[in-house]
Amino acid sequence: MFNVTDQKGSVERYLPLALHIFCQNVIIADYPRRQA
Repeated sequence: MFNVTDQKGSVERYLPLALHIFCQNVIIADYPRRQA
């Protein structure tokens, strides 16, 4: 999916997306507990 030789650039591109997905999953997982 990304060029492994350009690892630093790939991480800098991927990290914000991974962080966004992680935060979304935490919010979705926590939502039923807050509603209950």
